[in-house]
Amino acid sequence: MATDLLWTARKGDWCIVVLKGAAGERRQLERELLRSGTPLPFASRCAVASIAGYSAAAFVAVLDPQGNCAGGFAVLSRPAPLLRRHHLLRVEQFGSSIPMEAADAAVAGMLEWVRRDKRALRLSVDVFSFDEQRRQVLGRVLAGQGFRRAEHVNGYTETLVIDLAGSEEELFRSLHHSARRKIRQLEKQPVAIRLIDDPALSDRMNQLLVETFARTGGRIHARDWERRIALSCENPELSRIVGLFRTDTTDPDSLLAFAWGCHGVDHVYYSEAASTRATDGLRVAVAYGLMWDLIVWAKRTGARVFDLGGVTAGKHTDEDPLGGISDFKRYFSQQALTVRDEWILDDLSWKASFVAAVHSRVRRR
Repeated sequence: MATDLLWTARKGDWCIVVLKGAAGERRQLERELLRSGTPLPFASRCAVASIAGYSAAAFVAVLDPQGNCAGGFAVLSRPAPLLRRHHLLRVEQFGSSIPMEAADAAVAGMLEWVRRDKRALRLSVDVFSFDEQRRQVLGRVLAGQGFRRAEHVNGYTETLVIDLAGSEEELFRSLHHSARRKIRQLEKQPVAIRLIDDPALSDRMNQLLVETFARTGGRIHARDWERRIALSCENPELSRIVGLFRTDTTDPDSLLAFAWGCHGVDHVYYSEAASTRATDGLRVAVAYGLMWDLIVWAKRTGARVFDLGGVTAGKHTDEDPLGGISDFKRYFSQQALTVRDEWILDDLSWKASFVAAVHSRVRRR
């Protein structure tokens, strides 16, 4: 393990090992964890490193007293916006893939490594779990190590979920009758749901994103769909991108809508979707069949829960710009949960404190 080793520390009965990048020894540990039945969050998988907004800076492995890998998580990095050659670090979906009794040791070992990095300005930790008690325990661990709870969470905090324990027939019957009807109506239209495996559709997918965000007053940056499509083709159990296509034409505009699902630790989440309303007279609800396709995929890949990717309190009749999207998701589930907290450590150095003060002033203005 010496080739990729960045840092190691003994914390009680646990050994915390920090490895660089997303290859070599880290891949071996990932295979070991998966074989032992310890799944990793989507953002911590080696295959995902090439598509993240952050690059894979390191992997923190937790070794038990016998030297076996008992868990781990990725630490992601991106360039800092105000200081050249500095970076911000982030852990996504923390705590789902390590033993709870090792959480304090894992955080302490990670912090020892981070504090040695003079160019690290901030470390943010996304605590994601369907178990409220687990989030509370992890929050206390992070607070005890000097983290503060973030005022603004990077991601959704409330979501709707579907328990996937039943059969596919039972799951379909659990949907709102309007959702079932709209899914069945697709069979009567010249459309088909297919996997998106052609990178040539990337431009069309970004066009649909721009159109979708414009309807809610939002702005969006172009996504690197070529890498995401490659990820899905190479790892069909981890990522799935499906599209609704017209069958009476073959040009890129035949793609009317798409949806992307990602496999988390024990769940699949509805990550991103977009659609057009320019259907040339087709009377079809373009998004319902795609959502159902991802739910079925989640069930068949062994997920316990399907996460609909966040929900707001508003409806389409309110001033909430996302109210219509939340209404759409409520046709699939009414079970709402709080799932996320975010913790930040931004006093790693005097430069980090300066940048944090500037960001705070900008937010107040």
